[in-house]
Amino acid sequence: VVDCDGLGGASVLTDCVPSKTLIATAEVMTNFDSSYEELGIRVEDSTHDPNDPARVVGVDLGKVNRRVKRLA
Repeated sequence: VVDCDGLGGASVLTDCVPSKTLIATAEVMTNFDSSYEELGIRVEDSTHDPNDPARVVGVDLGKVNRRVKRLA
């Protein structure tokens, strides 16, 4: 299927693949594992003290979107 936005049609470009990618991103934010970087999760240390576990967790939506496009 060829859509005006590219190969794959709406299911791949705007429905299933993006939804599943965002769900996977939320799951990894909760259960950190070795794939957090691939899914666009950012972890930044908020202190310079190595004994302080405080971290800021966010999502790089640009990276998530690039992954969606790569998967599509």
